[in-house]
Amino acid sequence: MDRQISMKRFLIIFTILTHFGTLSFAQIDTVFLTAMDLSKVQQGWSTVHINTNLLDEPLSINKQRFENGICTHAYSEIEIQLHRNANRFTSLVGIDDHVAKGKHSSIYFMVLGDKDTLFCSKKMHANEPPVSIDISIVGYKKLTLITHDAYDGSNQDHGDWVNAIITYSGNQKPDVFYHTPEPFYLQTPSLSEVPQINGAMVSAARAGSPYLFRIPITGIQPIKVTVSRLPYGLHFDSKTNIISGTVAKIGTYKVSIKAANSKGKTSANHRIVIGNKLALSPPMGWNSWNAWGMRISEEKVRQTIDAFEKFGLANHGWTYINIDDGWQAETRNADSTLKWNSKFTDIKLLADYAHAKGLKLGIYSSPGEYTCGKEIGSLNYEKVDSKTWANWGVDYLKYDWCSYEKVISGNSRAEYMKPYLKMSNELKSLNRDVVFGICQYGMDNVWEWGPQAGGSTWRTTNDIIDTWFSMKTIGFERHNITHPYAGPGAWNDPDMLLAGEQTYTLLV
Repeated sequence: MDRQISMKRFLIIFTILTHFGTLSFAQIDTVFLTAMDLSKVQQGWSTVHINTNLLDEPLSINKQRFENGICTHAYSEIEIQLHRNANRFTSLVGIDDHVAKGKHSSIYFMVLGDKDTLFCSKKMHANEPPVSIDISIVGYKKLTLITHDAYDGSNQDHGDWVNAIITYSGNQKPDVFYHTPEPFYLQTPSLSEVPQINGAMVSAARAGSPYLFRIPITGIQPIKVTVSRLPYGLHFDSKTNIISGTVAKIGTYKVSIKAANSKGKTSANHRIVIGNKLALSPPMGWNSWNAWGMRISEEKVRQTIDAFEKFGLANHGWTYINIDDGWQAETRNADSTLKWNSKFTDIKLLADYAHAKGLKLGIYSSPGEYTCGKEIGSLNYEKVDSKTWANWGVDYLKYDWCSYEKVISGNSRAEYMKPYLKMSNELKSLNRDVVFGICQYGMDNVWEWGPQAGGSTWRTTNDIIDTWFSMKTIGFERHNITHPYAGPGAWNDPDMLLAGEQTYTLLV
């Protein structure tokens, strides 16, 4: 009798549940992460590699081989659309064994369900066993897989997601989600017709070095600009609004600038500081990497210089046009000096072209034998390269860690500082001012020692990518830590501001 009642209750409950759709016997399917389209995923370096590491070798974590998986480089995000019909996500994660041949790596592996953090690993290093992930993703619309640089730089942060599987039910298979670019629109306020002097009211040079400053002014043209109290050795060109020359005496000079047009007038005091410190305000400008990658050319640099004038950037204090990787020839000259490749005709003339407009030109190299793009680096050629750049009229050097990984011995702070001290000492010996940008992605808390290594700026993180999470992590979380270390002549560099669509070709 009891058994009959129990069966009757079961049938009633079963009928109610099936009637309202609570029970479902839909088929459970699986999809591997490696089966998805990962071609457009952005990451710190190279591209997502499927079933191999970033060197095209078999995937391996702690000497365990894996046939199925992907290798990423921090910082990376993979967004997967779940259609609210996914059940579980499983994977093993760890740092690929080829990193163990180097000396540095640390990664947080994270999994987000919509905005919820479903999984965050401990800080993982090379030669550690893989960590297992097995989590419910029921009800979520989006799954985000993050390879995070653990807030200490991204060098050698090559993370593997192996045997990664999503189980789901229904007809819509989970797939990688790519954001549709939003239409371009401007939120910049309209410019005042009355003259306005823009930018920081301070500039610097060393005694005896060439000084160059374009007064950034906006308003209805023509604008008459007058400058008074210039120190001996400087002169003002009223046609170009450029102050140039050299000052032999160390000191701070208060210069008066006045501007007037048919709509009104304005004035400002500008401090010219002649001493031993450059970049008293954060350098503002453009870097070629996110636009062109290794496809940079002289024509594209000239077009950018012209764009600074055409679109008014130069009149708001934007000054530097920096050539990133991809300008070098395959070999040096017979006298060991660097030379440009066939995409450039003369970098010295290019610098002259920028200087004539009151703008400045930057260059790129590495303290290692090779740059990130496998071009010639400056290892053991620091003196000759710095002199070459000075002769060309270069105003800024981005010095990128890259292959120095093969040179460094140990993890001491002295070892991290060594290549940058060596180059900064050479730059200081020049009769030209070169703003020195240390680029090593924040290793060993570079913000704590960047000034002592001669840096005017230093990269605090891995490369930024065009996602909110990347910008939030770099701009807010990291710089909430590093901002006390920044000040005149010494600046945190959170990487390039991404404006518009990225068109560069990632390196493999």
